[in-house]
Amino acid sequence: MVQFCKLRLHGFKSFVDPTVMEISAGMTGIVGPNGCGKSNLVEALRWVMGETSAKRMRGSGMDDVIFNGTTGRPARNTAEVSLWLNNETRKAPSAFNDSDELEIIRRIERESGSAFRVNGKTVRARDVQLLFADVSIGANSPALVSQGRVADLISAKPTQRRLVLEEAAGISGLHARRHEAELKLRAAENNLTRVEDVLGTMDSQMQGLKKQARQASRYRNISGHIEKTEALLLYLQWQKADTAVERARAAFETAENIVREQTLAVTQLTTEVTDKTSVLPELRKEETEAAAALQRVKLAHNLLEKEAQQLHDTLRQNAETLAQINADIAHETEGRAETENRIRDLTAQIAALDAENSGGDDSEEISRRREELETLRETLTALEKEREDLEETLNTAAAEKMRCEQNIAHHRDRGDRLLERLDTLRNEKRQLEETLPSGEKEKASARQISEKEKEISALNESHETLNEKRAELDEAVETARKDVSEAQQRHTRLTAEIDTLDNILKQQKIGDEAEPLLAKIDVDEGYEKALAAALGSDADATENGNAPVHWITLPPFENAPSLPEGVRPLSGFVRAPSVLTRRLSMIGVVNNAKEAAAVVQNLHPGQCLVSKDGAAWRWDGLVMTEDAPNAAAIRLEQKNKLAACRTEVSETAQKLAQVEETLKAAREKREELATKIAEKQQALREAGQELEKLRQEHNAEISRNADLKSRLQSLSQNVTETETEAAETGRTLKEAEAALDALADDSKTQERLLHLKGRISGHRQDMAERQSVYDRLLGASESRRQRLEAVKDDLAGWKNRQSRIGERLADLEKRKEQALAQKQELAARPDRIDQELQKLLSEISAAETRRNQAADRLAEAENAAQTLQKQLKEAEEKQSDAREARAHATAEVKTAQHALEVLETRIDETFSCTVHALPAKAEIDPEQDKGTLPDIENVRTKLERLLRERDNMGPVNLRAEMEAEELATQMETMSREKDDLIAAITRLRQGINTLNREARTRLLQAFDTVNAHFSDLFTRLFGGGTAHLELTDADDPLEAGLEIFAQPPGKKMQILSLFSGGEQTLTSIALIFAMFLTNPAPICVLDEIDAPLDDSNVDRVCTLLEEISKATGTRFVIITHHRMTMARMDRLYGVTMSERGVSQLVSVDLAQPSLLDSLAA
Repeated sequence: MVQFCKLRLHGFKSFVDPTVMEISAGMTGIVGPNGCGKSNLVEALRWVMGETSAKRMRGSGMDDVIFNGTTGRPARNTAEVSLWLNNETRKAPSAFNDSDELEIIRRIERESGSAFRVNGKTVRARDVQLLFADVSIGANSPALVSQGRVADLISAKPTQRRLVLEEAAGISGLHARRHEAELKLRAAENNLTRVEDVLGTMDSQMQGLKKQARQASRYRNISGHIEKTEALLLYLQWQKADTAVERARAAFETAENIVREQTLAVTQLTTEVTDKTSVLPELRKEETEAAAALQRVKLAHNLLEKEAQQLHDTLRQNAETLAQINADIAHETEGRAETENRIRDLTAQIAALDAENSGGDDSEEISRRREELETLRETLTALEKEREDLEETLNTAAAEKMRCEQNIAHHRDRGDRLLERLDTLRNEKRQLEETLPSGEKEKASARQISEKEKEISALNESHETLNEKRAELDEAVETARKDVSEAQQRHTRLTAEIDTLDNILKQQKIGDEAEPLLAKIDVDEGYEKALAAALGSDADATENGNAPVHWITLPPFENAPSLPEGVRPLSGFVRAPSVLTRRLSMIGVVNNAKEAAAVVQNLHPGQCLVSKDGAAWRWDGLVMTEDAPNAAAIRLEQKNKLAACRTEVSETAQKLAQVEETLKAAREKREELATKIAEKQQALREAGQELEKLRQEHNAEISRNADLKSRLQSLSQNVTETETEAAETGRTLKEAEAALDALADDSKTQERLLHLKGRISGHRQDMAERQSVYDRLLGASESRRQRLEAVKDDLAGWKNRQSRIGERLADLEKRKEQALAQKQELAARPDRIDQELQKLLSEISAAETRRNQAADRLAEAENAAQTLQKQLKEAEEKQSDAREARAHATAEVKTAQHALEVLETRIDETFSCTVHALPAKAEIDPEQDKGTLPDIENVRTKLERLLRERDNMGPVNLRAEMEAEELATQMETMSREKDDLIAAITRLRQGINTLNREARTRLLQAFDTVNAHFSDLFTRLFGGGTAHLELTDADDPLEAGLEIFAQPPGKKMQILSLFSGGEQTLTSIALIFAMFLTNPAPICVLDEIDAPLDDSNVDRVCTLLEEISKATGTRFVIITHHRMTMARMDRLYGVTMSERGVSQLVSVDLAQPSLLDSLAA
């Protein structure tokens, strides 16, 4: 047995520092206070054995096993647990059985997952789990009895207890391997399904590719015709474009001659115009100078007239200015006199006010009156403060009294309303109880709904039956449609093939008189090449005697030499005109070259041997192999193929008519059935609508009844609540009346307030009188002072006005003098201006005469020049028209040349050849067929028809044949993979069956052993009684449950769940230990299983543990708080937490009872 030796923790949960726990033989105890980290040791052991559930590790995620830090220590990013196993007996699984010691390490890094290593080698978690499963231990093993495990075993279902039995049987590893095999089996079956789907898809693709290959062949044939037709069309278009270029060049020459003639005429007229217009500048200059002189004189006359008008306006303005200045002087003089009078009056007022103010001083009287007012105001303030206090006291009392009266009125009114409401509610409740329905209508609607649902169910069944029939008919229609489609495709393909062969054969036929002899020969299938080899090009000759090469009819040979022995005559396989009788009689057929070589020396002159593959041996020694080209053989094969196709197309037409009739009948039946289904659907819809209506009525009735009941219940509750509220209102009313009666009398306070108000009124009246006297004295003094200041300000303003008036008068006098001087200066100017005007009028008359004479001379010269200009313009227009015609001709030449170049470029791009090579591609001879070439439009129409025919084919896969070959290879590979998968599935199923048989056998054997041990251990732990196990609830032991039946001393036989807590714990411990005796595990961890037991039972359990440890070699690790359990241990480890959140493992000396007692506490 593999033995556990040592456990090391570093950064795992609370064990932040490296901690090592030795696991020696016997029993090792772990003690310590609650919450110090004892269970973390058990979880570390489970974790290193491959635990994957964070929940079982008491965390929300696996990163929670890493030390998360405390106030004094930072968090760690990694955690590591190592476990050492002793493998000196070589009992480990074969994959790890090469070392005396195994070191299993599991390391986790935060947010990066964990990894396993065994003896330094990285392994999978699955490998570690299988390692421990094969030695009857593991993360989920019953040998790890954690806290509550005994209770879980007690409350577990029988099927869950069977897992404990499986651990005892040691088949956990088998289960793991079976599960892995089942996963592989499901994966293989899924792969097989996918392979079959892929093969089906590939088969469909293969059918499509075959069809595409046929389309590609037809596409290439049509493309060949298109290429030939397009070459012909391009050649005809090139000829037409070349002719257009020649015509355009001739038109250009004509236009060029006209341009030259018009250019000469324009040149002559231009010379004459130049001569005529050369004198115009001088004449224009003379006319311009005369007009300028006239304009200058007129301008001077206009300026002088404007100057006279301005002089008149200036004299008028001067007179107006003098009148305004005189008026302003008179106005300012009057204002100065008024200002002087006002200044004298204001000076007198100031003197009078100064005298009045100096007559007496009332400031002392005002001061005395102010002091009396202040004293009286202080007395009045004290009295008003006392009055406010009394009023506040009275207001508070009045408010309290009013509040009590309002409360009384409110509660009386509320009580009356509550009584009225109570009467109303009681009446409504009584009426509602009388109108509450009995429920018969609801039951009747439920019966109607049930009947309608049955009717709909029957309709649904009928509808489903019709749908099934319709599915069958749809399948029949689809099958018939596919048959029709296949027949149509085959008929179309045969028709197209017949047309193609017919066209090919007709191309060799020019007319009935020139029909080759080959067209009149019928040959058996397979002998086409033999006949072609025998006749060669002679088969193209005709029977028409007018032809250059023809056949004539001769009688048969009288003594014709016979063919060699064993050689069959070719005439037996050919039906030909009589003209070939002699030729065919001299030709024999052999099977192969070997036979021909044996008899060729025996041939007579004129004789020939041929084989079915087209080889020939002539009498004179000439030999033609089967590889020699022979167009006659191809034509014969095509002729036979045409006959076969015509026969087949007749049969296909009959079959097509039959399948079309079948399809028509199936469609008619389907339409009839569709009508019936529509009727059923309509009946179902109507029944569904009726059912929905019934359900709505039923639900409405239920809802109405429920509303009535709910309303009745609500009314009852409202009556009760209203009665309670009315009683509470009456009690509150009595309390308010008592509070009103308890209020004190305030009549004395009101008398004191009235007396105080009288005093305040007298003081206020006295104060008002004194205030009036004080205000009057103060107002009179202030009025005199303000008036004096106002008069002084007014005096200063009038003096400023007097000063400004003097300044304005001086300015007006100065302006008056200036206006008088201007008037005197302008008085002499009007006479001088009149004289100058008369002189300018004489000059204007003379200038106009000179200007008119110059204008007449200029007009005569311009008229002559205009006539010549008109003639020149007409000549230039003709020249322009000629040039436009030439440009148009040039453009026509360029256009034609461009069209020709475009065609040549297109020819080069399309066919990669020159235009002279096109006739060969179009299969025409331009010299011989010059007058018989087809029309361009006809050729274009033919090309468009061919293009439409090719376009109507749709997308064509030209790589279809290659893709079909590739797909066939892929299908072959997939078929081999399918066979491999089927073989693998068979092997996996056999393996799973073998694992199941072995597991059943081992489980039944373990059950017998565990049952015997359990009965014995139960008797020992209870000091008597009996117990046994039973498999229940299934015929297959692997699916059965495990039930515990026990009979403690003095009690009857019953199941475990009916026992007391201590009896259940002892029974579960007996079952756990029975597992160890059946299939001992290397280690057993017991976490506080002795907690529910008393001292005597703890002693029995410890004794049993010692015996099991010595008998099986199992090493026990026991976590306990029980003093007796500690005393029975071979060694003790104490877990402490001297630093908060950090666990430490220390050894305990059992010789110190005080320490033992403290740990047990």
